[in-house]
Amino acid sequence: MKAVTLVFVVFGIVELIIAACSKYQISHGATVFERPRIPLTIGIAALVVALLPNIVAIKIGRDAGWQALFVSLAFVLLEYAVVLELQVIRCNERIEGRCYGYDDSSRAPVIRYTYKGHEYFGTTLESYGRNSLKRNFADCKGQKMDIFINILHPEYFMLTRHHGRGLWAVLTAVFLIAAAVMIGKV
Repeated sequence: MKAVTLVFVVFGIVELIIAACSKYQISHGATVFERPRIPLTIGIAALVVALLPNIVAIKIGRDAGWQALFVSLAFVLLEYAVVLELQVIRCNERIEGRCYGYDDSSRAPVIRYTYKGHEYFGTTLESYGRNSLKRNFADCKGQKMDIFINILHPEYFMLTRHHGRGLWAVLTAVFLIAAAVMIGKV
C-alpha cells in the first residue's frame, strides 16, 4: 500500500501545483488552456485517495485499508462520471465557431467563436487521442463548425453532446466496490 500511497501523493501534489500555476497566470492576464478548478479537484481527490486508506488501515486493519482504497477510488470515478455528464447537460446552445487547428498539450481542437458580442478563443472540454486529433483537426484551419456552449459560462464549449461519456468510469467504480466487498469476505 506504500507504493500506491506514494503514487497518489505525488500525483496530487503535481495537480495542485498545476492549479496554482494556472491561477497565477490567469491573475496576471495570461490565457491558459488548463482551467485551475480541474487540477485542483483532481489534486484534492488524489490526496484523499492516498491518505484515507492508510488512516483506515492503521485504525482498523490492512484489509479494511484496501477496502477503503477501492471505495474511495470508486467515489472519485463516480464524481468524474457526474462531471462529464454535467458538461454535456450544460453545453446546450448550438452556435457556429471557426477551427484554428489543435493544441497538442490539451489534446483538443482550438476554436474561435462569438457569443453575445464577445469573442472567445480556446480548446474544447473534450480531449482526443493524438491520432484522431491530427486526423480530424490538422487541416481544419478556418473551417466553420457547430459547437455547443454553456450559456452561463460561454468560454466552455464542446463539439459533440454525447450522453454516457462517463459510463466506463461508472462500470469501473462498480467493479472496485465489488472488489472491496470481496476483500471483506475473505
